[in-house]
Amino acid sequence: MTFDPHRRKLLHGTLATVTLAACRPPGVKHDPGATTPAPIDSTTSVQDTLPIDGPGDGSLLDTGWADTGVSPPACSATTPFAEGPYFLSDAPDRTDLRSGVTLSGTLFTLYLTVRSDRDCAPLAGAIIELWHCDPDGDYDMTSSDMLFRCRVRTDFAGQVALTTYKPVPYELDGEDRWMPAHFHLKAYAARHEALTTQLRFTGDPHDDGSLPTSLMMTPTVHADGSESAAYTLTLEAT
Repeated sequence: MTFDPHRRKLLHGTLATVTLAACRPPGVKHDPGATTPAPIDSTTSVQDTLPIDGPGDGSLLDTGWADTGVSPPACSATTPFAEGPYFLSDAPDRTDLRSGVTLSGTLFTLYLTVRSDRDCAPLAGAIIELWHCDPDGDYDMTSSDMLFRCRVRTDFAGQVALTTYKPVPYELDGEDRWMPAHFHLKAYAARHEALTTQLRFTGDPHDDGSLPTSLMMTPTVHADGSESAAYTLTLEAT
């Protein structure tokens, strides 16, 4: 078979065009009449030479993160507050503090999370003790049911959900003043300082301003009249 040198030139030209197309950035068209481009300056990033909005290029993904090289700030430990005179040890392990008793009160669900101030990581198996007054403003100090008291452990995500009646304000004996509605809490976890504190509600007409705003909750009111709130207890690592 006779080899045609003109055919060889055409073949070489075709192969060169295919090779250049494979190496060419997306969206950049080959111009056979264009001159050889000047070398890219060594101080210029190859990324800077590629088109951003040209045809065939995917959209840039905005992750929402700013790469500042600075670690996020550590979580602040929850402010402690007075225990009060009504704590009892050995409260039942339960998430429904009503113990089957039906009273005239606002059904309330409290979602608690316990985490470490070292790295904000949730603390699984942390112990929470919580107690509060009943819908009449009284604490159960005598019955075997230990109403409106519990001692529970957080789950693998450091969380627990407690069902109870919303505590109410009550008048302090002989002091001619009212105690705002509140929950009492204690929290414990290995290698962390124990925490004793209180949680109150924003907008309480009896609030005296003695509790830091960081310990105030704004409940969500649901269509059925029940309420709920969430709070994160941050323990100080030792």
